[in-house]
Amino acid sequence: MNASGRHTILDSIRGRVFEQLLARVVWVAREHRNLADQASERFPLVVVLGREHYSERRESYPALSRRDLRKVLDQEEGGSNTTLRLIGPAEGDRRDVTYYRLDDSLVAEFSGTPFIVPEGLALAAPLDGDVWVDVERQGYRYFLLPDGVSQPAGGMLPTRELVAMARGIDPDREPELWRGSDKIGRQLAQGLTRLDPLQWWDCRNPLPRPSRLRSIAWRPLATMAGGGLIGYLMLSSLYLQASLAQRESTLQSRVEAVSESLQADEEAQAYQERVAALADLWSDRVATRRVWRGVGIALNQGATISRVDLEGRRVSVRGSAPDAAEILAALSGMSEFADVAFEAPVRRERTGRQAFAVAFTLSGDPSQKDGSGD
Repeated sequence: MNASGRHTILDSIRGRVFEQLLARVVWVAREHRNLADQASERFPLVVVLGREHYSERRESYPALSRRDLRKVLDQEEGGSNTTLRLIGPAEGDRRDVTYYRLDDSLVAEFSGTPFIVPEGLALAAPLDGDVWVDVERQGYRYFLLPDGVSQPAGGMLPTRELVAMARGIDPDREPELWRGSDKIGRQLAQGLTRLDPLQWWDCRNPLPRPSRLRSIAWRPLATMAGGGLIGYLMLSSLYLQASLAQRESTLQSRVEAVSESLQADEEAQAYQERVAALADLWSDRVATRRVWRGVGIALNQGATISRVDLEGRRVSVRGSAPDAAEILAALSGMSEFADVAFEAPVRRERTGRQAFAVAFTLSGDPSQKDGSGD
């Protein structure tokens, strides 16, 4: 058998394994369907939850390790049986966390499914950083933005141009148009293969484990795992052959990685000081959740945050926004913030945005623990 014949057989086997896996992926939008377009009632391994069945928000935190940051999140929210928390990569001294609040009834309906993946997360996985998409299917429309966040159409942002301006996108830049369930289904199948292992780990079914173990169909799960292992071994052998041809470029990337590591060593001391400051902040039981709530209000007004300082109970937020006055008004309207004022004159940048420095005081009993009464 020649090389082309062997590749044809491998491609055929790989296609069959992939099709079987897609038959175990159920897409729950306005209607239920699996990604293999087969009428099947078999136990799903993955549920892709339509955008209309969850709410989404993103918050920024210090660049702690995933374990330490998860402890902070558990302290703030106390855990939720219907919320997924996807911890993003560290960028500088910050790390973003995206919260997906799932529909309670649908989570209960698929209580035995190992993974629940938000539709927007899967669709955004293969996109380049500067691409945004106008998605419409089954009478529902929303936008996938360049930073991976999704925005439903309508409400306060009824048009594409308003969505673009609110998110800092050039309104003259046309989005890609994805229309129809067939198109979105193909994009979902592609996006699921682009999710990294940490994202899959964060998309585990949020229901408590003891309530799910009894309902999991272990036999089909073991069968699919065996098929996936065989496919993985075949793909791994092909990958190893291809990687030999890329060794030279890999060595070059290693050189760049070493340079970045040297720079990271220089910044290590600064990171340790920030971690120590965060530990002091936590030990003093300052209401850190309200600090991030203030930052979140600024982000909701279209702000880009460059710095957050906390001294005692006085919080200082610096950044840029389309209209700094809207941020001041939004913070002043919160009863938990007092003495809201600009610390410095508002300056207009070349981009047309306004650079601001606004400060406010956390009101309430200083001895109050974070999360109590917030």
